[in-house]
Amino acid sequence: MSVDYLAHPEKRHEARRIGAERAALLQAPSAVVLEDFPVPVVFVNGARQLVWANRAALALFELPADSEPWGLRVGEAFGCVHARGAPDGCGTAAHCALCGAAHGMAHALLGEVHEEDYLVMRGGTGKVESLDLSVWSKPFEFADSRFAVLTISDISASRRRDALERVFYHDILNTAHGLRGLISTLSCGEGERRRIDLARSAAEHLVEEIESQRSLQAAEDRSLTVDPVPVEAAELARTVIEFFRFPLEGKGISLEVDPASSPFVLLVDRSLLRRVLVNMVKNAIEASTRGDRVLVGYGSRLPPFDGDPGSDGKGGSRVHPSDTGTGPSGFFWTVNRAPMERTARERVFERAFSTKGRGRGFGTYGMRLIAERYLGGRVAFSSEEGSGTRFTVELPLLRS
Repeated sequence: MSVDYLAHPEKRHEARRIGAERAALLQAPSAVVLEDFPVPVVFVNGARQLVWANRAALALFELPADSEPWGLRVGEAFGCVHARGAPDGCGTAAHCALCGAAHGMAHALLGEVHEEDYLVMRGGTGKVESLDLSVWSKPFEFADSRFAVLTISDISASRRRDALERVFYHDILNTAHGLRGLISTLSCGEGERRRIDLARSAAEHLVEEIESQRSLQAAEDRSLTVDPVPVEAAELARTVIEFFRFPLEGKGISLEVDPASSPFVLLVDRSLLRRVLVNMVKNAIEASTRGDRVLVGYGSRLPPFDGDPGSDGKGGSRVHPSDTGTGPSGFFWTVNRAPMERTARERVFERAFSTKGRGRGFGTYGMRLIAERYLGGRVAFSSEEGSGTRFTVELPLLRS
């Protein structure tokens, strides 16, 4: 498809022809079905002029109440600043060759389905606003005429939120890293060392929380990058346990390596796996009370667990690694003594579900999302009265 075609639609249809096209479309069942759809939907003719639009589209255009958009092009209905200064309106300015809506209509009128995001600037002097729109288009033939049908979604809010979140993460991480670096340079007498160690631990946890939320957002957006490196299971588990050393001070909860652990090495993104393990340990600690012991284990075989039913239907099968048929595996696990309630067992991996109140519930969800979508692993759990709760993550030892 040439740039010329994109920038120069065919000559506008006259009012009588547009009226006939509109009358024909109004006889199509789709016009009745789509009229009350919450998503804006429009039909344009071969000259990219509006022939029909549902209520949601008309509201998005923000046209005067007594005006009708039939015969206008999409950019003109939006009040696009580029359409206003073009020689023949929307589609004929130099900028129109870059317009996602123009691309979508052109593809659809050539018989192709197309989806693209674009930015429209609308308004007049001193009052210009930007709209981020996502346009999906496909061809539609009816009454011996070819039309393009477009759905238009306003994604301005999500785009602004994404931009603000990126700035927020960048700035607050810089502050957190600076705080951590400053604390690490402090020197003091023996009596103040404990307070500095606690402050250092708090700074470490602040950085971890911010990084964890940023990773979760990237994982959901499918923009998370993976950088596999050789990782020793024992060393990684040791750093995770050390990470919780000061937060557990005075709580009467011990965090130890499971005696059933055995060393192994795997190729994996260390920071992402560490984030999964931190969430596993945090989940176990939050379910524990004074006097409890939480175990962190690792090994190329998963040891027996009392009351383990073999599969929970939620976290995936926990069969013996030699029976998986997918090659050798490495396992990490946490064990705590408290069993999970039935509702929690059924919904543990749901996004934003938590027994701890609103605004929680992303730990187990994010743990599974990152481990399974980005690390090629499987997350499972077992929880029984009298046996406690064990979460496991299984990862392939050999990856192509």
